[in-house]
Amino acid sequence: MVRKAMIERLTKLGEQTVNQAAEVLGKNKTLQDKLETVVKGGMAVKDEVEGNVKVVIDRLNLKNAVDLDGIKERLDSLESDIENLLGELSGRVASLTSRVGDLHSKLTGNALNDETIEAVEVAETPIAAAAPAAEASLAGLTVKALRELATERKIEVPTRILKVDLIALIEAA
Repeated sequence: MVRKAMIERLTKLGEQTVNQAAEVLGKNKTLQDKLETVVKGGMAVKDEVEGNVKVVIDRLNLKNAVDLDGIKERLDSLESDIENLLGELSGRVASLTSRVGDLHSKLTGNALNDETIEAVEVAETPIAAAAPAAEASLAGLTVKALRELATERKIEVPTRILKVDLIALIEAA
């Protein structure tokens, strides 16, 4: 009983406080002006959005909701088609990954099955050194190619170097 009376008293006190606050805020002219501005701005934005939606619907030649429903159904159909394609691609990727794993295991000798593979001998062919005539055509190479050539010849190249200086450095080595 005491509890119920206390809750009622607090509720009345809360209502009075809210009413007093509403009266004070209602009398505040600047707050009313700002609130009115916000409401007007919100209504203007709402009207603009509705107008833009109408323009979009008119440009898409959507005369009624049936057209819109048809487009939604078509989009859903396309979405399911894409999901099916992704599923198929996923299956193919899994199959190819399995085949690559099998080939890799055959090449490394860790066979996943009982098949044995004979060793294959790979003959290395030496790379011929650049002929002196090729050095004359160094100017036709890019800086990147010149840097690679210098690296092959174990020539130390500074980070910043002009192409002319790089060619001279290669020719001097």
